Amino acid sequence: MGIPRKLEGRISAEDENFATHLMASFLPIRLRAKGIIHDIRVTNPDLNKPYPLESLTTPVLIFHAKDDPWGPFAGAEKIAARIPGVHFEAIESGGHLLLGHRKGVRVKIADFIRIHSPN
Repeated sequence: MGIPRKLEGRISAEDENFATHLMASFLPIRLRAKGIIHDIRVTNPDLNKPYPLESLTTPVLIFHAKDDPWGPFAGAEKIAARIPGVHFEAIESGGHLLLGHRKGVRVKIADFIRIHSPN
């Protein structure tokens, strides 16, 4: 689930419960096989296409953990640098699931939506 080994045994019971339930939700894997194959063949390679991110006019919020083993941090920085006015939140640790930061992330998302929503 994109959890760095250095976090094993060091996350809160709440985050461990979240990760355990999330992993269990993927089972049985045979029910997700077609979607996984689609991701591997279509979605993942599509991430390397040169989308015109510079032309985005909508507010964009990106979170990325520096220790995410599934997506290089440098790649997230590179993408964020192309988006005008992006709000990029670099998180020191927490892996792909941002463990240890989920509550703070939810608060920042709610604030971002509140700031950028029409009144």
